[in-house]
Amino acid sequence: MSEVNLKVTLDDSEQDDEQLQALALQFCQEITDIAGVASAGLIPITTAEPNAKGIGGFLANMFQAVVTSEVVVNVVGTLAELNAGRKVTVELERTVGESTKRINIKVGSPKDLEQVVPQVRQLLED
Repeated sequence: MSEVNLKVTLDDSEQDDEQLQALALQFCQEITDIAGVASAGLIPITTAEPNAKGIGGFLANMFQAVVTSEVVVNVVGTLAELNAGRKVTVELERTVGESTKRINIKVGSPKDLEQVVPQVRQLLED
């Protein structure tokens, strides 16, 4: 069983930074209840790229999580459901030995999830 790091970006031009941060925090709380999620939390602004928007020391529209490889697809599907049809960008990173594999996916619906599952499975293969 290996761990996968997720970095999730919420893109919604209809919501301001405070609303996006509240949504990111809500998502963290929701996915923490899934068995196999080791941690989930907001990303400190100190680790962000220059000119990133932050509120209270954290990025406004992003959060990170560490999950076991067995629940990656479930967590990504849950994020798509929670975001009510709006797309979320998820960067998945898995390190095996000296090698790090990374992919970026966008999901906002069950159809999107079906399309990215092969990419996620390929990331999880040794």
